[in-house]
Amino acid sequence: MDPRPPRTPWLLPYLAVRDAKRSIEFYKKAFGFKSKTKPDKDGQIHHAEMIYKNNVLFMFAPEGAMGDKAKSPASSNNPPPQMLYVYVDNVDKIYQTAIANGARGTMEPQDTYWGDRMCAVVDIDGYAWGFGKLMKKKSTKKKSVKKKVKKASKSKVTKKKSTEKPAKKKTAKKKAIKKKKK
Repeated sequence: MDPRPPRTPWLLPYLAVRDAKRSIEFYKKAFGFKSKTKPDKDGQIHHAEMIYKNNVLFMFAPEGAMGDKAKSPASSNNPPPQMLYVYVDNVDKIYQTAIANGARGTMEPQDTYWGDRMCAVVDIDGYAWGFGKLMKKKSTKKKSVKKKVKKASKSKVTKKKSTEKPAKKKTAKKKAIKKKKK
């Protein structure tokens, strides 16, 4: 039996936020996430889950909830120790929406060398977020196969008897070229 709740990954970030209600609204408006959260009897939110593409993406609690001493990067005046990276359908749109709703842009949308189009922002609690989309890559199979074949034909592989003769032939060719130059 799977010990996880449905649609929950094995690893989930659990963040500390300054104001849970405000953070929920921010994540909904800025990033398009949904919330699976119910206030406690006192009307406060002590635990929140954010959903993306029908999966729990991350959880959070207000600073000091349940005796926890964790602080958000914004409260501790420290830079975020990591980036949370989420694959999305439209990087440019999410960047614009995030900025319009209070996120601070740290990297405008751009194509990366590893094949993603990505952007980066910092949220209202100081957490760094990267949003990416894998772009279709041009097929490099033909080129890479040709390069491998060419490389293999140039490399000097030495086997006991079979490659000794070709190596001598190359030496003979080099000598002939040197004689012609003189």
